Amino acid sequence: MTSTYAEGVLYLNAGDNLSEDLTYLGDLTGRTLLWVTIKKSQQDADGAALMQIEETAGLEYINGGAAGTPANGVITVTNVVAGNLTWTLRATESVKLVDVAGKCYFDVKWADAAGDVWTLYRRKIVFTTDITRAVS
Repeated sequence: MTSTYAEGVLYLNAGDNLSEDLTYLGDLTGRTLLWVTIKKSQQDADGAALMQIEETAGLEYINGGAAGTPANGVITVTNVVAGNLTWTLRATESVKLVDVAGKCYFDVKWADAAGDVWTLYRRKIVFTTDITRAVS
């Protein structure tokens, strides 16, 4: 297991393969963009995100804005009408977050062809650090 919830906060182990299932976010039919983003501060620019994955582009940013390896971050929509999805970040990327301390912020956002944008989900997130840092 790579995540736990306690008191409304999502806890993730930096250095593990991270995978989170989100369900019943609402109908995603017609989406042109879909993002999962984690930031240290809600005011940070997307380019400074701790992690940002876009459904078609893959992992765009990791650890405060460094370019990510696209294939190492994936969003898979498992039920378009219900709005179910799974996002995954490989351990080779999440290990870059081992020094992140304190609460962070996480959301899922989408856009349609008309340019309308909605936040579907938001939560506080805390990274815990593995003792073993090996990822391969």
